[in-house]
Amino acid sequence: MVPTVQGKEASSSENRGVPSPLTPHLSPLTSKNMHPRILLLLLVMTAQWSSAQQMKLFNDDIRQVTRPQRVMVMDFMEKYFYALLKKNQQDMLTQMEDDKVFFRKGKPEDLRRVTADMPVSISLTDKFYVVSWTKAGNPFITIVFPAQFDLIFGMSQEKAQKQLKEVICNAPHATTTQNPPDDLVERDKGVFVSQNSYFELESLNDARYYQHTAGEYAPIFNAGQKNYSAANLFQGLIPADGLRLYIEQSIYGTTNATYTIPLSQWLDYCTSMGLKTYFAVEEEREDGLLAFVLVHSTDFNFNHVLSVLIPDDFTTNPQTVLKAKLNSYIPTHNIKNLYQQETKKRKRIQWR
Repeated sequence: MVPTVQGKEASSSENRGVPSPLTPHLSPLTSKNMHPRILLLLLVMTAQWSSAQQMKLFNDDIRQVTRPQRVMVMDFMEKYFYALLKKNQQDMLTQMEDDKVFFRKGKPEDLRRVTADMPVSISLTDKFYVVSWTKAGNPFITIVFPAQFDLIFGMSQEKAQKQLKEVICNAPHATTTQNPPDDLVERDKGVFVSQNSYFELESLNDARYYQHTAGEYAPIFNAGQKNYSAANLFQGLIPADGLRLYIEQSIYGTTNATYTIPLSQWLDYCTSMGLKTYFAVEEEREDGLLAFVLVHSTDFNFNHVLSVLIPDDFTTNPQTVLKAKLNSYIPTHNIKNLYQQETKKRKRIQWR
């Protein structure tokens, strides 16, 4: 049997709390014949659990029809509960309480009775995973736990921040093609927009911008419409070959890390991790644009925030270097304050 998977996009209306049951659907994404760099990416992200033994809760057929982010959840569960069942009863309960892991149906010891032919579903809502097995058509085990990166990755924010460069650089090249969406609406004369959601504030959104030429819609990317062009660039609509991204990354408890990568590598990382990008231009300057870019993981409930200086010639010079200050693995509840703080100090940002 295969798992059923359901997720929920981030938006300003997200609520916290324990989820209610969902009507699941089959994920169309697959990890069969997974790219070697995806495998390496998963190993890096779950390094804390990689050396741990694990119990078998999900068979190979299930893994072959599950996207990489859900494979990480499966690996976490198998290793977490293997370690948990080694503890005495009191320590087990304390650990689960600390981690906000609880059984809606069944108990931890029942996991030893899970067999390969049992139907299993994995769903996600309100920032909680619900994993359920049935036996002979009846509910058998239901486990609920938070979609929380430090729990699932098995590492602290500081450790995740230190490994982020390696994770970004090991992301495989994305070959997906984005066709013009069906929901385009003409906002300004000749400018057609597709926007599905925003993050906390309406100005921080996932809008994509198109123009209608030669009988078809094409993403806007030209020197006369820099705001729209920059948004499309970070949404992955424009080939970023040649453009580079210089990053100053803040790391908790240590000095900043600095590195330069192709902009396409950042976009590949976002695609491989299933991250959704929200973009806002905060200031138009003589030398370019200052933009606020947020990428959100629904699967693991973390955010990366980029404050980006986009040079004025980015649409015409393929060798342009964009400069970004990166804050990584930011909890969702801190985003609005960070956004407002960054907005207030825009003109005081100094770049080398």
